[in-house]
Amino acid sequence: MTAADLEQISRVDELNPRELQFVIEYLKDSNGTQAAIRAGYATIGAGVQASRLLKRPNVIAELAYRKEITHAPTLDKYSVTREKLIRELALIAYGNVGDFLCFDDDGNPYYDFSEATRDQLANIDALQIDEYTEGRGEERRQIKKIKVNQRDKLKAIQMLADMCNLMPPKKLEHSGPGGGPIAVAHAHMIMARDLTPDQRDDLERVLLAIDSVPT
Repeated sequence: MTAADLEQISRVDELNPRELQFVIEYLKDSNGTQAAIRAGYATIGAGVQASRLLKRPNVIAELAYRKEITHAPTLDKYSVTREKLIRELALIAYGNVGDFLCFDDDGNPYYDFSEATRDQLANIDALQIDEYTEGRGEERRQIKKIKVNQRDKLKAIQMLADMCNLMPPKKLEHSGPGGGPIAVAHAHMIMARDLTPDQRDDLERVLLAIDSVPT
């Protein structure tokens, strides 16, 4: 499903227009700050606004819904399920080359894959077999060495922990336009008691107008 197809999907009963546009933009690159800016929110404070949007239940539900309908055809085609992914990662994470290690009568180690199962081999990335002749005359003998390359166990463990939500939450960092620092506006405090009645009325109208603007 293309980005144009996704933009045609509307659930305006759950999201206002800018929230919906934020969802569409966020799905393009998962950059909350830039998605907020592209959706029409003010550049200053866009990171904070994105953080708020990503915590709203309606936005979370819409993102999950759109991700599901985007990935569903491919997942169905290859019968991909969360359980299968976890199982494959677990086979790599917990695989142990010691399952194939044996010793001859002289105590020399060698690998025996004759009874290896498919699950055990999931941890094996490649086998490198080197054969050569050593010695001369009656002492000449054929040598075979096998090098076992395992898959990246640490990466599999990390991916498995992420899928099972066992990792600590990632720190959300915000940035200003173009990835630069966030602009900070300096302000001074005005005490309400120092305002004239007319100034208080003006301030009240401004606050009411701001409060009525949809977020």
